[in-house]
Amino acid sequence: MPRTKILQVFSRYVYYGGEEGSVYRIGDALQADRDVEYFLSSTTEMLNVGFFKKASFPLQIFSNHDIAQRLKRFQDIGRFDVWQIHNVLPAMSPVVYQCAFDWGVPVLHFLHNYRFGCTNGFFLQRGEPCQRCIHGNFWPAFFGKSWHNSHLLSGAMGAVLYYARHMELFNRINKWIAISHVQKRIHVEMGIPKDNIEVVHHFYERKEPPPPPAPDGHALFIGRLSEEKGVI
Repeated sequence: MPRTKILQVFSRYVYYGGEEGSVYRIGDALQADRDVEYFLSSTTEMLNVGFFKKASFPLQIFSNHDIAQRLKRFQDIGRFDVWQIHNVLPAMSPVVYQCAFDWGVPVLHFLHNYRFGCTNGFFLQRGEPCQRCIHGNFWPAFFGKSWHNSHLLSGAMGAVLYYARHMELFNRINKWIAISHVQKRIHVEMGIPKDNIEVVHHFYERKEPPPPPAPDGHALFIGRLSEEKGVI
């Protein structure tokens, strides 16, 4: 019986983080009984180009035609049965979804953050909890400079997210994967049908037995030391 062929799609961030690590761990786990390949891009690659190419950045975050051409080559050669999307913004753009819909490729989409309801993905504005954009109105993000502390960038990301949501993504993606039940509940409030979200927790495969609990109550934190995680 032929093995299922999966294409993992991930637009890398400027800095390596837990989300990127989880993409590779998930791929490694799937390799046991499926064939997994990666389609990667990054914001750094997108900006590390000549002046005229860089000037088209605002248009590319809506529809990156270079990415569409690369995806077509991958799909034509690989004949993947399913795409497993982790992140397409900003470098790849929503054109990834349109390609999948046009070519009839089933899509599983991991929800690593809250990007579809928040320009920065964290539900934070200036360090304070904020869910004012959860239902798809991103003007609060623009006025509050939620993404990279910039009106321009926040407005651009808000416009892209508004565009993506109006592609009917919430209903057209074949299956959404949340990483916790709380995250699932929030995305249901965001508009994704409850029955179309499965919960698959992140995992960490330790190589040695865990240490005993600390008598003083301290705990081990595994993650990026950043303000939005509440550790600094």
